[in-house]
Amino acid sequence: MVLPFANAGGDSEQEHFVDGVTESMTTDLSRIHGSFVISRNSAFTYKGKPFDVKQIGRELNVRYLLEGSIQPGGNRMRVNVRFIEAESGHHLWAERSTNRWSTCSTCWTILSRALRTRWILSLSRPRARREERTPNPESMDFCFQGRAWLNEGIYLAYLAGGRRHFEHASALDPTNIDRRLGVAPVYVNATPP
Repeated sequence: MVLPFANAGGDSEQEHFVDGVTESMTTDLSRIHGSFVISRNSAFTYKGKPFDVKQIGRELNVRYLLEGSIQPGGNRMRVNVRFIEAESGHHLWAERSTNRWSTCSTCWTILSRALRTRWILSLSRPRARREERTPNPESMDFCFQGRAWLNEGIYLAYLAGGRRHFEHASALDPTNIDRRLGVAPVYVNATPP
């Protein structure tokens, strides 16, 4: 979710620009494949109000919040942006940019690209950690083949075929829990009463 950017300078003439930045960021981030971004209208219900990021996360069922402020100063502006994990309230990263107002469109393009890159990296880290814990694909293939043997029936030849495949899966990935679950019926059914 992109929270409405704050107008840190309090200048009402800059309010439309600040709202436009929030709207542009919402649009840009919603274009990222696999992302879910809360609508501008939902985000603007928090504009100008004190908020608790954890509460917003629960209310809107969002995992991350992007908040920021724009602070004008003479012919320059400072943009501060923070990417926050809603559940914990931890800042995952922050970005600051100071530029001339005359180059604000160029500044915004550069900042937007940087934020998109950071956003994608932040979202891909948990996905990469999940993939690290995923069993070896070749090991899983042997598990599927072992289950196929067991699905043929409870005959010694089928049980032996299943066990061979689960053993291959184990050799490729000893941490694969599916191979342990798969081989259990082999031992239960292969043991004479």
